[in-house]
Amino acid sequence: MHPQQFEPNHSLRQHEPNYIHPFPEWGQQMGPMIDLYETTEEFIVTCDIPGLQKQDDVDIHVSGGQLFLHGVIQRENEALQEHHYHLSERFYGQFQREVSLPGNVMEENATASYKNGVLEVRLKKAQAEHGKKIEIDFHQ
Repeated sequence: MHPQQFEPNHSLRQHEPNYIHPFPEWGQQMGPMIDLYETTEEFIVTCDIPGLQKQDDVDIHVSGGQLFLHGVIQRENEALQEHHYHLSERFYGQFQREVSLPGNVMEENATASYKNGVLEVRLKKAQAEHGKKIEIDFHQ
């Protein structure tokens, strides 16, 4: 008799072929968790990214109604080499995330800050285009 690996979600996958595991590995399949909300003036994106050590560890772009985040979280090498880990769940390595913004923004006015492991990106809303009436130069 050969031992089988325990898979608690096996029966769910058997009956539902499109079943997605509720806890994919952070950063590798989804990226960091994000909150996106709005005020009357701006869209605000907050993102938990603990472990960033310098500004170059994360790159933020906004273009075409999309917000792009990608970067890397470094883990101290001596801890990995000196200790025999039995469990390691904290994420480190490269991450990326793309978020569709719910409205137009003024890309040139975007700002970002990082404090206590939380990245905050503020994007000013663009003025709604109401169209323009075109006057006719009418010659008779």
